Amino acid sequence: MKSYKAVISFIRLPNLILIAGFMWFVREFLVKPEFQTVNRQFSLSSFQFQLFILDVLLVAIIGYWLNDWFDRDIDKINKPNRFLVKNPLSRTKFWILIGSISIIATILSLYLAKITNHLNDLWILPVTLLSVGVYAIWLKRFKPIGNILVSLLIVSLIALVLVSENILNPLSCAIDAGFYLKSGLYASLIFVINMSREIVKDIEDLKGDQELSVVSIPSILGVNKSKNLVITLLVFSMLLELIYVWSDLSTWIEIMAIGLLLLLHFSCIWMLKSSIKPNDFRQLSTLLKWLMSFGILQLAILSNW
Repeated sequence: MKSYKAVISFIRLPNLILIAGFMWFVREFLVKPEFQTVNRQFSLSSFQFQLFILDVLLVAIIGYWLNDWFDRDIDKINKPNRFLVKNPLSRTKFWILIGSISIIATILSLYLAKITNHLNDLWILPVTLLSVGVYAIWLKRFKPIGNILVSLLIVSLIALVLVSENILNPLSCAIDAGFYLKSGLYASLIFVINMSREIVKDIEDLKGDQELSVVSIPSILGVNKSKNLVITLLVFSMLLELIYVWSDLSTWIEIMAIGLLLLLHFSCIWMLKSSIKPNDFRQLSTLLKWLMSFGILQLAILSNW
């Protein structure tokens, strides 16, 4: 049982499920309703979109494993139960593993680009792989930039879905400008929540970061000011949420769902104020992940699914 948990943790299965669900929800409950208003069909078939999600998940796995590889010394202090700490791999085996997954991801990208006429978008894969590599090797030592990059990569999942459906450029298709404003608001909301979680994780890891001279927002501002920064971000997130849903609230189910979402925000703020130990921040990080998950679910609720 412990070995299964270690493998699940190593591949970040909950995160992969969240990424796949996020992309599917964006397509079904953000893009599809807009397409229905202009009588337009998806560019990708269901199977092609599933392959597209698989491609993104493979890149995500590469990013997670690179982080674990270059964080081994820090994880011995902060997270001694991590897979690579307890089950060290040789350098050769690790890079063969990374190389194999990269080749599969590249083949998938080439196949999808060819059959969907997206060859001009092939630059996205190497740029993304380069970004996760730069983050894992260099930016992890200066976490504020890494926090922003990770949050942007999460938000880029929305852009990837729009690219796959040829609607990223409002001048190239008959999509209402309000759709792009709504998508931008939602992307900003996801960015702020993920940024909050990144800072909370850095507070949790502060001890190991300080011992290995890793620069993070908590190491610069201190724990209390970092907590206040997260509170500010969560308040801003609630403001963005209210702006995002203001014109869509029409049923009691929608009102109750948004009320629950705001309650989760308040719960995070309340927990943050009383958090002291690393385990407190670990629990808060989990709660913020639930907040993000429910933020994704709201796409279905607001579309009267």
